Amino acid sequence: MLAAKPIEMEMIPIREESKFHKTYLSEKYLGECVIRGDVAELKKAFSNYMNKGTAGKLSNNSMRHKKNILISVITMTTRSAIQGGLPEEEAFLMSDLYIQELEELTELEEIRTLAYNVMIDFADKVKQHRYCQVSYKILSCQKYIVNHLYEKLSVSEIAEELHMNISYLSSQFKKETGVNRHEYNGHTAGLLSIASLLMLMPQIISVPVVKNIPTEFPKSAVVDSVSNVEAFQTVYTGSTGLIVAIIIGFIVSLVYIQLSKRNLVIKLPAGVPPMVVDSLSPAIISMVIFCLMFGIRVGFSYTLFHDIFNFSTQLIQAPLTGAVANPWVLMGIFTFGNFLWFFGIHPNLIGGILNPLLLIMSYANIDAYAAGKPVPYLQMMIVFAVGANAWGGSGNTYGLVISMFTAKSERYKQLLKLGAIASIFNISEPLLFGLPMMLNPIFFIPLVFQPAILGTVALGLAKILNITNLNPMTALLPWTTPAPVRMAISGGLPFLIIFAICLVLNVLIYYPFFKVADNKALEEEKAAVELEGSETA
Repeated sequence: MLAAKPIEMEMIPIREESKFHKTYLSEKYLGECVIRGDVAELKKAFSNYMNKGTAGKLSNNSMRHKKNILISVITMTTRSAIQGGLPEEEAFLMSDLYIQELEELTELEEIRTLAYNVMIDFADKVKQHRYCQVSYKILSCQKYIVNHLYEKLSVSEIAEELHMNISYLSSQFKKETGVNRHEYNGHTAGLLSIASLLMLMPQIISVPVVKNIPTEFPKSAVVDSVSNVEAFQTVYTGSTGLIVAIIIGFIVSLVYIQLSKRNLVIKLPAGVPPMVVDSLSPAIISMVIFCLMFGIRVGFSYTLFHDIFNFSTQLIQAPLTGAVANPWVLMGIFTFGNFLWFFGIHPNLIGGILNPLLLIMSYANIDAYAAGKPVPYLQMMIVFAVGANAWGGSGNTYGLVISMFTAKSERYKQLLKLGAIASIFNISEPLLFGLPMMLNPIFFIPLVFQPAILGTVALGLAKILNITNLNPMTALLPWTTPAPVRMAISGGLPFLIIFAICLVLNVLIYYPFFKVADNKALEEEKAAVELEGSETA
């Protein structure tokens, strides 16, 4: 416990020099601006706040002093934003990310700029949420639906969780959001998409009829005729139907949303309970969508393709998969993805187009492997194993992590502790943002050209080791599966040999560039220590 006398002694120079703390009222007003989401007024209040009073002394180290102050600012601003309506998880996540960013700063002016950005960003987020004009109860309802999106939900369960009347919740949700609960969670649109896809599938399978059914195998048989059986072909639920499924899912969801906004529902008397109205509301929309799908099916039946699946396979799927199956094209795509990363653009921008094609080829490999045949897209599997984000995440960071064990600067020693484990499971963002690699010319070459180098070497080694087949089931493993585990399951010892050689090459590529960055960071740390010593003196 602080003694009264030392406190009084500390107050003497403060009073003599008039270096009083910033007032509580000024801090409170900043918080009120954040609560209201009043960005314009907050900018004025922040300028006045910074020009009046002092912030006290929280550390003898000037840099640590400023960071401690900003941590308290972030904490108070986070609470104000939550009070203003910003969802707790979003607010706390923003707080965590801003504090992480703060700890990486090395200049005092950067800290002041970040303090300004923190308050403006939080206030702007509050403003966006207030613009939605949704009450706290309905906001809580939306949050509950999102958190339990993949579970069976009922209106009564949500109402009980929020301590609301069922009828009032249904009517209020519809009033404030413009859609009912079923339309909001998207399950109805998903079910309609599946039903539409089944409607477009050919439902007749030609089955050969033989004269004498063989009792022993192998044995030849004479086909007498062909019989048509009403059934779905499973081939359309695999790689052959993937492009169609994506297109139909998009079209059905879009139509469903547009018709829902037009309030195209069955009108029932006011006395009918809201739960009954909600359950019948998609009926007319469903009829419109099914009529549209039936028209598409009939229309394609009069073409040379006979159905939409043959049309998609021949004119869309085959040309695209043929291009991506080329290992050099695939390496070029991965290289371009890392090039985008260098400028801060996430490679998922091209992943939305590439991933369905890779999935189609993976399913084709699985079908061939299950039938005891060589996989048709062997080279694609080899390049993907070492050149994609399955090798320590984007940027192929396994080699970088190993290089960082030689770090001399405290900055990279700490970064290694933060990013090493995540990198093993193909999560490279802590390293990409922590170094950083974006717009950092030191890491341009290793970041961008790793996929092409490793992919080329892996293809050459596969030819030397005479790898003619691989287990494609690893395509179904989670993307966080470490590369050595994935490659061991896929190709056994020969593929592990490729992993070991490519890992050594990966380290050799990253090491010289990392040492340049490490030496630079070490010099900056020494300069900071010398500057701090001179300030103390």
